[in-house]
Amino acid sequence: MPPPYADTLPTVPATDLLVNRLAMPIACTVAARSTACLTPETAALLPVLLDAHRTGTDHWATEDYSGYQDPQRELVARVMINLAASGEPEPLTAHLRTFAANANALQKLLHDFSILFTYDPQLRTLLPAVWPLALKTTLDAIDAGADLYGGDYWVDYAVAALLSAPQIRTADRARDIATGYGS
Repeated sequence: MPPPYADTLPTVPATDLLVNRLAMPIACTVAARSTACLTPETAALLPVLLDAHRTGTDHWATEDYSGYQDPQRELVARVMINLAASGEPEPLTAHLRTFAANANALQKLLHDFSILFTYDPQLRTLLPAVWPLALKTTLDAIDAGADLYGGDYWVDYAVAALLSAPQIRTADRARDIATGYGS
């Protein structure tokens, strides 16, 4: 794909997006926003990267293929949490409005949020600001006609994920330490 990516990335069909390859550019673009010489480029590129992530994730979750592992998904979820908490909720709300009609994508995103809020004490302080926004956005989208219940296998998981609760990684051998229970 030729540069400028802010112009060419939006032309890539969702079926051709490799969502796993968007996680690191999204994280790096957010980090580079504080570099004065990159501000115009990052301001133009970040919304395009996040839109591509939203579109690609929506498509591939519909196909029941996540295509990438938890750390990559969690990296993008972390970016959306931090953006929303710092007064830039649009990437988060755009993802949630889209995913309100895609139970698989919604349950994965909310699960990633729960994992991050469970394991990261600094992010946990943002929970009261971010989770109500996530819940309201999702429920408003469903009230407006998004069909979460479209016969998808993941509906029960998505509905359960709407409730904020500590989540542990299945491979975590120190789950008592991670959650603060069983000391």
